[in-house]
Amino acid sequence: MSSAVFYRDLRAAYESVVSADGMYLRTESGQQILDAVGGAGTVVIGHGVREITDAIARHGGEARHVKRSFQNLTASEKQQLITFLKSL
Repeated sequence: MSSAVFYRDLRAAYESVVSADGMYLRTESGQQILDAVGGAGTVVIGHGVREITDAIARHGGEARHVKRSFQNLTASEKQQLITFLKSL
């Protein structure tokens, strides 16, 4: 008897997921898989909410800019920023 439960085997080769629609994932071969993971975001917001994916797409590159900006600070400027953030 075959199980529909997806057990993780670190030695196995798995197909890549190429798309998602709501709570379903689709593999390269077209297999549809129910995404039954229920993290806090999924439970509160739901699967595949268009407004969330659009917001992520709009802001996708901002984190890299912030990281580079922080890396370019002098040691003194970094310490001042850390001190300020700890005061919040």
